[in-house]
Amino acid sequence: MSPVISTETVRETFGISPATLHNWIKTSLIPAPDTDRTYSPQTFDVILHTIRNGTDKLSARANRSLAGETRVSYPGMRDKSRKVLLDSLIRAFAESGLSVAAGVWALSEAMLRYNRLLEPGWRTGPKTRMARLLAGWLAECGEREPPPNPFADFELSCRDDDLIGAFYQSVQSVASRSRLGAYYTPAGLLAEIKIPAGKTVYDPCCGSGGILLGILDKNHDPAQVFASDIDGTALNICAVNLALFFNDRSAAPHIRRKDMVFEGPAGAAARPGYDYIVTNPPWGSKFTRQQKKDIARRYPDLGTTETFSITLGNCLELLNPGGSLCFFLPQAFLTVGAHKNIRQKLLAARGNIGLRLLGSAFRGVMSESVLLRFTADGEPLNTISITGKNGRVYSLRRGSVRAPDFIINAGADSADAAILEKIYAIPHTTLARGGIFALGIVTGGNRRHIQSAKTPRNEAVYRGKDIFPCRFAPPECFIDFDPRTVQQAARTELYRQRKIAYRFIGDRLICALDETGSLLLNSANLLISHNYPMETIVCLFNSPVYSYVFQKKFHSKKVLQSHLRNLPLPFLSGAQHALCARICSGLSARRVSPVSARAEIDRMLAGLFHLSDDEYTMILNRTNTGHL
Repeated sequence: MSPVISTETVRETFGISPATLHNWIKTSLIPAPDTDRTYSPQTFDVILHTIRNGTDKLSARANRSLAGETRVSYPGMRDKSRKVLLDSLIRAFAESGLSVAAGVWALSEAMLRYNRLLEPGWRTGPKTRMARLLAGWLAECGEREPPPNPFADFELSCRDDDLIGAFYQSVQSVASRSRLGAYYTPAGLLAEIKIPAGKTVYDPCCGSGGILLGILDKNHDPAQVFASDIDGTALNICAVNLALFFNDRSAAPHIRRKDMVFEGPAGAAARPGYDYIVTNPPWGSKFTRQQKKDIARRYPDLGTTETFSITLGNCLELLNPGGSLCFFLPQAFLTVGAHKNIRQKLLAARGNIGLRLLGSAFRGVMSESVLLRFTADGEPLNTISITGKNGRVYSLRRGSVRAPDFIINAGADSADAAILEKIYAIPHTTLARGGIFALGIVTGGNRRHIQSAKTPRNEAVYRGKDIFPCRFAPPECFIDFDPRTVQQAARTELYRQRKIAYRFIGDRLICALDETGSLLLNSANLLISHNYPMETIVCLFNSPVYSYVFQKKFHSKKVLQSHLRNLPLPFLSGAQHALCARICSGLSARRVSPVSARAEIDRMLAGLFHLSDDEYTMILNRTNTGHL
């Protein structure tokens, strides 16, 4: 009988989730499996050809985990000559025919040899820590004898810049880094973090040790350095890097393989403590369905499967009194509802919190990032210190970070905070008490589903960029809509009723009232309100005031449900609701001037929220809102 290939093997081959595999089958990108959830070898070959050669799935951002290309990375490298060296090492590796594991081993051996940290004849009787490490590592690579070393003739002086880690990151595929959530930390971000000698330091997600190289002192005792990771190759590099850093072939830092998610802190009696914990934990790691169930059982108080939230929660328990914790995190950590429980835990810990906004600091990562500092000084938290991207320092009152979501408005200084306090002090309701949200249609292949001209069979479908304040642009996309053939769609009746359509991507709120039951693509989402007039919502959300609140409170390039559910909807008079309805209708039909409409809404909101002329001017100056 011919061997068969399971659907699990298909998923593992392409690094996709069960949901993605289901969508590929649903949209006919690949055929459905047999009744026993298997494919014949012939069909599997067709699938391989289709995905790797016949579609744009490998390069699409939405399926980035399939990408097989590599990308040269230079973390920690400021000297042009070192970048040229790394490029040369990568070319030599490509010509060598070695596996990634064997190539990294060879570079490590060559660098240790060049810097005189390997004793002569180490292979016949390894005596030092580095020699024993290399011997064991070689066996892990499946090699009995060292392969011919393509790096033996290179000048490989130690400059504490994680050359081996940069090589490892560069020769890995984008796919493997994406699955692990692994993106290494640029050395420039570590300039302000220094660990004094005599203090213990731990990096629980150390990778190849680049952070430790950037924060340790040469006089530090290696025995006070602790590091862990789930990547065995990266841990071996970390050990080599620290031997090079301390110029000691017998340096004995504590390096071990450990998964901070599934091997969290032990009981208090057995748990070590650290003076400093500094790390860049994985962002967006992928877990199986069973792993997610295990995580939910292990951490019921966190309510998330996000690696960085779990690692942060565990590390708070590992910090010595008076110790300091430094975490590189996506800025969404401060505002997204999925992380509200870990924010609450952090805020409840007795200590000082500081934040530095880093912007788009990590190459290959769309999210803006933040450096979180927590010092366990035992004092109750009164203010959070924030350093903006421009270096300006300001503070945020702890009292302004409230239940239920504990959103930390790091983008708001004291003047912004005062205005936000005014706006939220007005009696109001929210969409959390009656809003219905749904996503636009994900076709799974716009080239196959979307047409550029109207026909008797198709209908208009609106994208995010077709939505303007209170109105829609003429449609440019059309679809013969059948929910059974697209990858994902909301219930059809949600599209077909009266609703608000809003842009999903952007740093301001842009929405329009749809009275025609039109379809939306996934760059546009919808909301339906039954307890607050939708005309009023459209007018409020398109105003400068609400875009200002959105930017200062959430600092996001995506408009999420959790954001809109948190915006205040003030209790208005019948006349005020009627004004909003008249303006919304007039702008939609282009009967009203946008300038005059904005002036009317501005006057109403300035009076409603008791905003002074100076405050309203500041709102306009600090937001890019355009006109209604």
